[in-house]
Amino acid sequence: MSQDTGPINAFGIKSAVMKKIISYIFVLFLLLQACEPDKQQRASTSNRHVEFATLFAVDTAYGYPKITVFDAWEKNQNAAELLLVPEGKSVPRNLSPEVTVLRTPVRRLAVMSGTHIAFLDLLNDLDKVVGVSDFRLVKNQRIKQRISNGDIKEIGINNTFKKEQLLAAGVDAVLVSPYENQSYKNLRNMGVTVIPVPDYLETHPLGRAEWLRFFSFLSGKNEQAKQIFSEISSEYLNLKNKAKNIQGKPSIFSGKPYGGIWYQPGGSSYMSKIFEDAGADYIWKENKQSGGVPLDFETVYFKAANADFWRLVVKNEQRYSLKDLYQEDTRYKDFKAFKEQQILVCNVSEVSYYEVAPTEPNVVLADLIYWLHPELGIDHQPVYYQKISNE
Repeated sequence: MSQDTGPINAFGIKSAVMKKIISYIFVLFLLLQACEPDKQQRASTSNRHVEFATLFAVDTAYGYPKITVFDAWEKNQNAAELLLVPEGKSVPRNLSPEVTVLRTPVRRLAVMSGTHIAFLDLLNDLDKVVGVSDFRLVKNQRIKQRISNGDIKEIGINNTFKKEQLLAAGVDAVLVSPYENQSYKNLRNMGVTVIPVPDYLETHPLGRAEWLRFFSFLSGKNEQAKQIFSEISSEYLNLKNKAKNIQGKPSIFSGKPYGGIWYQPGGSSYMSKIFEDAGADYIWKENKQSGGVPLDFETVYFKAANADFWRLVVKNEQRYSLKDLYQEDTRYKDFKAFKEQQILVCNVSEVSYYEVAPTEPNVVLADLIYWLHPELGIDHQPVYYQKISNE
C-alpha cells in the first residue's frame, strides 16, 4: 500500500513531494553559494585610490586590496591582477587563474627600472631591493652601497634576465617595465612572480607619479604614499594654475636628430602635457600621438625655426654649451632659440632625470615655469633644466 503524500496542488504535485523538491533546491542553492565567491566581498569601487594614473586600478576583493594592471596596448585586457593577502591571512578559494596572490608586506624585490628604485626610495623601502638590472646604470647611492656590500644581485641587463641570479636572490616578485608583445612565461614557469609596471607609458605627469601608490600597497604604506602624492599633486596643480592664464605663451619644441631622425613628442604625450601646464605653446600640440613622432631635419626646421624655446636632454660629461650644439650640426645656428640662447638643457650626466624626475613632476614643472615665465617670479632653484651655457 502506497503512503499518502497529501493533497495535490495546482501543478498536480502532492504537497509533501513539493516540500522535498523545495528542500533539495534550497540545499543545491547553498552549495552553489559556497562555491561562488561572495559577491558583496567582490564588489569594489574601481580606482578609489587613483586620480590621474590610467594603467592601474585598486579595488577590494575578498576583503583584500586587489590591483589590476592594464595592458597598455590591448584595450580591455589586463596585464596582471594581484590580490594582496597579508601574511597570516587565509587565501580565498576558487580564485580565477588570472589572479596572482602576493603576500604582503613584500620583503624581497627585484626591479628592472631606475624609476622603480626612486619610488621605493620615497617610501624608504630600499632595503627590500635584492636584485637590480645592470649595475652600471644604477644612480641611487644607497643601492650602490648595498651592491658594494654584496646585498644586491645583478639579475638582468637590457630587460634580459640572468635566471640563475634571479632565482638565487630569492625574490617575492620581480618588477618589470613591459614592452609590447613581451612575454615572461619562462620566468613564471620557473615560479617567479613577475609584475609588469608600465608607469613610463602614462601620459599625464601626475599619472606617472601616482604609481607611488601602487608601490605603497606592496609594503602596506598606503597612507604615507597618499600624503606624499597629495603634496606633489597640490604643488603641481598650484604651479599649473599660475601659468594657466598667462598672456603671450612662448612657443617651444624639443630634442635633436639621432641617426637622421628627429623625434618630437606627440601632442598626447607626457612632454606635451607638461609643456601645456608650464604655459608654453608646444608646436606639435595638435598631433594626436602619445609617443615620439619621427621627422626629418627639414620638417622640424620649417616649423620650429622661429620657436622661442628649445628643450634638450643630453648626456655630456661637462656642462653642455652652444659650442657643443653648433659642432654637432652647424645648421642649428639658424634657429631663433639658438640665436637668442633660449635653450633649456637637461644633462643626465649631472642629474637623475630618467630615474627620479618622473616621481617629482612638480619639480620639473617648476623648472620649466622658472625659465619660460620669469615674470611670475616663482621661488624656485632649477634642478633638472638649466639655460644653455655660452662656453
